[in-house]
Amino acid sequence: MEGKLVFPNRERLSIVIATILLAYALTQLISAPSRIIPISIGGIYLPINLDFSSIVSLAVALMTASGTDWILRDHPGLQTKSTLPHLLLPSTTSWVLYISLNNLGDNPLRWLIFIAGGLFLIVVILAEWTALTEDSLQKPLAEILLTALAYALFLALLISMITAKQRLFVSLATIGLAAIALSIRVIQLQLKSQIAISLAATSMLVTVQLAAALHYLPLQPLSVSLILLGALYATTNFSVNLEQEHTLNRALVEAGAPFLLLLIIALWLN
Repeated sequence: MEGKLVFPNRERLSIVIATILLAYALTQLISAPSRIIPISIGGIYLPINLDFSSIVSLAVALMTASGTDWILRDHPGLQTKSTLPHLLLPSTTSWVLYISLNNLGDNPLRWLIFIAGGLFLIVVILAEWTALTEDSLQKPLAEILLTALAYALFLALLISMITAKQRLFVSLATIGLAAIALSIRVIQLQLKSQIAISLAATSMLVTVQLAAALHYLPLQPLSVSLILLGALYATTNFSVNLEQEHTLNRALVEAGAPFLLLLIIALWLN
């Protein structure tokens, strides 16, 4: 199979993408009453707004995971391998896309993002398919592409959530869930190992704590998003370097340099 690029079943891919996009389109036209679940933690009232869009966003993510698994099961190189690591990024992509569309409201850019999101999802699934081919010349490129797509997706989510000015605990919960899912996939791609939940959880905690600290500062949404993106990249890269037994100096430089660069760009843009 060396050097040979095998494509997934076109009918399966078309059905999965069309079903997801149809779900997006229909939910933009349907409205349902929301239900508030009162929760009190340590005397702090934190009402959870359980609305139609929240349920649909999770349903679409699960549907994407199921559809991606259906596509990958047809891969000749799958054999006894688990598809679970390959389901994280596609399902997170559809979830983030739905949240972004929902936060836009009646913005004319909604349909542009709708189309771009569909193309983005196709690229992600194709990259995951290619990453399954062990002896393929395209596998390293697919892994690099998946890593870049994961960080681009996280940046898109950050901009969407911060621009929409959601309540702090809603933003932190959403950002934290996306951060740990994407970090797990990036670490797994770089370490070629099983899912490293503990390392990803560390990256998520640092990113969420920084997001809470930046929430009330007078910074533009893009500036905050770039800083948080830099934090997730730095902590994830630092963990990977330590796991690969690189020197501490190398780990600090490779993690700190991109973070400082993004921090400078963020402050300049602000």
